[in-house]
Amino acid sequence: MKWLVKKNFIVKVLSIILIIQVLPIKSLEDIEASSSIHTLVLRQNSTTFTHNGQALKAVQPVTLKNGVTYAPLSSLAKVYQFNISFDPNTKESIVKNDALEIRFKANTSTIRVNGRTVQSSGELFTQQGYLMVPVRTWAELTRSTFAVTKDSITFKWKDSYLAPNTAPIAAFKTDKQEYRLGEPIRYTDQSYDDEDQIVRRTWKGNEPAFFKPGDYTIHLEVEDRHGLKNSVRHTITVTDVQLHSEEEFYRLFTPVGDKFPIAGPSVLEFEPIAYTVHPENVTFVRSNSPEHLNGEEGIAYQDTLSGLIRFNTHNQNLANQNMRIHLIATNPHRTSALVDIRAFGQGGPTTFVSTSGKTAVSRYLTSWMNSRKHSTIRIQAGQSKIIVPEVNESLLRSGLTMTTYTDVYTNKELTFSIVVTAADTDPIEVLSELKSLKRDGKHIRGTFHGANRTLEVVEVESVGYAPQRLVIGDTEFDEIVQGVDRITGSRELNRGNQGILYTTKLQVAPHTLVALNARGGHYAGAFLVNGQVVHATDTSILRNQHEAGVLYRTGFYEETVELSFVLASGSNLPLHVLFLPVYEKQMDEEPVNEEL
Repeated sequence: MKWLVKKNFIVKVLSIILIIQVLPIKSLEDIEASSSIHTLVLRQNSTTFTHNGQALKAVQPVTLKNGVTYAPLSSLAKVYQFNISFDPNTKESIVKNDALEIRFKANTSTIRVNGRTVQSSGELFTQQGYLMVPVRTWAELTRSTFAVTKDSITFKWKDSYLAPNTAPIAAFKTDKQEYRLGEPIRYTDQSYDDEDQIVRRTWKGNEPAFFKPGDYTIHLEVEDRHGLKNSVRHTITVTDVQLHSEEEFYRLFTPVGDKFPIAGPSVLEFEPIAYTVHPENVTFVRSNSPEHLNGEEGIAYQDTLSGLIRFNTHNQNLANQNMRIHLIATNPHRTSALVDIRAFGQGGPTTFVSTSGKTAVSRYLTSWMNSRKHSTIRIQAGQSKIIVPEVNESLLRSGLTMTTYTDVYTNKELTFSIVVTAADTDPIEVLSELKSLKRDGKHIRGTFHGANRTLEVVEVESVGYAPQRLVIGDTEFDEIVQGVDRITGSRELNRGNQGILYTTKLQVAPHTLVALNARGGHYAGAFLVNGQVVHATDTSILRNQHEAGVLYRTGFYEETVELSFVLASGSNLPLHVLFLPVYEKQMDEEPVNEEL
């Protein structure tokens, strides 16, 4: 009897196994959710979806178009158990459940979600009669997690994730309720969202410190990706006891890469630091005239050079057509020549001129610091060749500005041409036919020698024990580099020394703030400070002489501070590098009674 029961059990198990083995791949029409936690795996160019381990057949394969991955809407919707319909009046495909109504329309990049318009990550289109939607957008709409590997795309979601979206919760705290004048305030953002998708935080009144006694209300508003908002307010009290003056506070606590207010005229009272200039035998080519391109094709600058060379281009396209700029080397010799690209930095194309210059300098300094990572280009006898493809490939649209810095080394004399063409022109084909562009009468072009400068501080061993300034880019302390325009043969002055690479080492006093003050107008650039790139500034520019950007702070002991920088195109000079002594009072330090 026991044997018979065991036999029947084995037969049933084998029958179940056989049934499982012959089960066909389900169509998406037959899907029924069996778990509150779902996993859906898609594969590129495949119609097979895998939902919770079960293979399913989609109506169209996953498709890559214009860099965006798409899947058929109807197949996705059925996996997620949406009802599907079509509105013939609006020509919209509609998927709907108890919480969501999502409307899709072919040949558009917008989607309607519960009546609100959201942006798709790609334009919707039809394929073999089926509407295709970006898979990333689908994940966002359905609040699914989204992971991409080389071979697959995986969605994960819970049934509860399809519940209606709720507004985020705004919350923050301060480290104290009561502060002294000039005492730093630490704000901790504690806001949260049911999808962890807060896309915007708007603060009001969250000053880093206050300098007048009273009650201050701080406001925070948060917004999620669906446009829902929430806000909160807290009030703190500032007493009439002073910890730091406003000047002390900003010099002590302004982050590196940020800026603080300063009395512009007072800077001229600081002692100037005397230095001697040691130029390096490096050639500098500056192509900034004409600065504004009007659509004319031609050679912006040309010279025959060898050895170490730095090229600087800075142009804004004011034409009604797209333009390109090319750096071309021509080898006139009977044997091949080598060109090493030692460093390169490009800013733009971008709307803001100062951003173009700052970004180019920042990237150049990063590249220059890692100069061993360079490429080598071989140019055959009689050949002309583009040597910086990144510049050539950048489309300079109307109204945009682009700045570049390129360090090269060539073992033979080559003719270098900076060429401006329309977007679709082959510069190599037309090079021999192009004429030189005329100067604009305002800006600088030419070949200069002494492109690298080492500044040696003299007369003092250390700086920063009293307020001091290092003056750069003027005509008194920093001699202007002279050169020649090889196209016209006229003498040229590199006014402001923009494009020159400066390096200096200074012994700096303890508790010293190193800051940058623009004296000629606005300035946006970057410095290499002890091997770290620091922007002036990270999120803005120095607008005038009444602002200073923080570059560095020394600690408890004297330090050697090394500065390397290129004066950026698109900004004004001179600059003053400031060395200001600072002293931080302790938070628990009692105020001094002046009457005692």
